[in-house]
Amino acid sequence: MKRSTIINNTLKTIGFKHIMTWLVKHPPRTRANFYPDSLLKNKKLTTQIFETLGKTTVTISPVHPSNQTHIVWFHGGAYCLEALPTYWPLSETIISKINCKVSLLDYPLAPEFTYADTFNMLEKAYINLTEKFPEDDFIFLGDSAGGGLSLAFNQYIIKKSFHKLPVKNILVSPWLDLSLSNPDIDEQVKKDVILTKNMLNWAADKYSGANDKNIPMLSPIHGDIKSLPTIFISTSTDELFYPDNLKFMALLENNGKDYHPKISKKLPHDWLILPIPESRKLLLDIIEFIEKD
Repeated sequence: MKRSTIINNTLKTIGFKHIMTWLVKHPPRTRANFYPDSLLKNKKLTTQIFETLGKTTVTISPVHPSNQTHIVWFHGGAYCLEALPTYWPLSETIISKINCKVSLLDYPLAPEFTYADTFNMLEKAYINLTEKFPEDDFIFLGDSAGGGLSLAFNQYIIKKSFHKLPVKNILVSPWLDLSLSNPDIDEQVKKDVILTKNMLNWAADKYSGANDKNIPMLSPIHGDIKSLPTIFISTSTDELFYPDNLKFMALLENNGKDYHPKISKKLPHDWLILPIPESRKLLLDIIEFIEKD
């Protein structure tokens, strides 16, 4: 039996949805995962830590990067949960393959903060990165809620005419519509072993601050499509977000955008951060996309 099948069955058996719902509504706050020295395996990598409005950006790089590629990673967690330690070994793998920089963003989270605080911090943090690394080619990478956030922030800085825009945007199991109004989602709930509408609606209410969830800063599926860079989007047939991901792909197609879809079957939500072989395969696909001209 595949390890992915075992994990799917295990998550279903232990009622992981209920665990996730509790965690999202009672999010722990440690920030320990944004002090990476003890978490990085490769001690030859350099780390730079920047503080912005009380939040942290960590840039990891080889001593001598061989190119100007710079990944900016927006972590997942339903806009409520802090980044898992998993992001560090994934970042190390990207760096080992491409010899580039990776910056991880510790952005403001609900329920303490709303999207307005998050965008305020991200804007200042991104300006800081572009000033510190003016020659770099930035690529946004986001998973789950971080995927929606990376896309929304991409649209935001395009609209504000930032002088330095990302050259690519990588979306992994992205949450693209906080309203969850797509009727096809109701059928997907039965397949998803991690996410529930109750959990996501609660998170969306807190993160939106009672604002209209259909605005592009919250639901980038409603934002500008035509000005986006090349998009990589990965999704699974068993994810709650699958219908909206397909809808977004159709929008990219209809607008003549260059995009690279990866649709997998029967994998759990955001499997990139899970300890399964399919995670490694997806990461290699992402690395291949990053390296393409």
